[in-house]
Amino acid sequence: MGVYDYREQFLMTGQEGIDLVLLKDVLKKAAVDGYAYLQPVLDMLSESRTAEITLHQCAKGRLLLYLDAALPSDRVLYHFDANVLDVPVLQGVRNLEQHNLRQGQMLAALVSGLREVWHCQRGRGFHPELCLPDFLHICRALAADRAVFTALVCRELRRKGNPYPWRHLLAGEDADIAQKLEGALADGGTRNPALLHKALRKAWRQWFADENREAAADHAALDYMDRLLMECRSRGRTSEWIGRADLEPQMLARLGDMPGVGNYLDRHAKTLLRFGYRAQPSDAFNRVHFQHIQREIFS
Repeated sequence: MGVYDYREQFLMTGQEGIDLVLLKDVLKKAAVDGYAYLQPVLDMLSESRTAEITLHQCAKGRLLLYLDAALPSDRVLYHFDANVLDVPVLQGVRNLEQHNLRQGQMLAALVSGLREVWHCQRGRGFHPELCLPDFLHICRALAADRAVFTALVCRELRRKGNPYPWRHLLAGEDADIAQKLEGALADGGTRNPALLHKALRKAWRQWFADENREAAADHAALDYMDRLLMECRSRGRTSEWIGRADLEPQMLARLGDMPGVGNYLDRHAKTLLRFGYRAQPSDAFNRVHFQHIQREIFS
């Protein structure tokens, strides 16, 4: 369907911030290109203060949206180099309940994608300069943070009357993370920053309880590192800066910075630095890939 560049309209307004109403109006003008369906999704996002601020800041960072009909409704794909976020298209769903459920899936995926964009725009996305075990560890930490962020936003949306994204989480692979957050906030912790941060840390640690999540994060991280090394080799660029540095507590701490919420990892970064750490992947396939890349780095 093509990329729709809404960024110039923002820049021409001369506004310090970006009004969600403006964003929805711009997308509405592009209805002939299939972007009109995003308007109700943005309406929903505006019900979450955390998501609203994140969307504003991603747009100010000149993010592009691309509608990809091939993507399933629970997946998005961010292209870091192009600053483009691929989002799925909800088409051909006539049953209202099914439409709402799939829209909830899409919204949860979009929230996770916006969190990834938000980190990458601030230089917190990928750190290939880290030694490979540390690189995998911070990629796991990022995946855990995206899951926690998504659960927080979906919980906020549920409290505003939209239960579908939250239902999607409870029926999915990250149900334990959502339940951990809900249990920790059951007594109204969102009104107390210290309690909220404690609940977010509990949910973050819960991510590491599932080996399948770790294996998926490791697989994606190793693929990224493999492509980076291949690109350096093919273009004759030096790769001596890759895989050499150590992970510092402050690097991990920055991942916990949430718009409008504060930083839930900052004061505990030193104790969490090695939480869930592995010298090499536990998954057999990832372990072989890991060893291959290690040889590439030091060859």
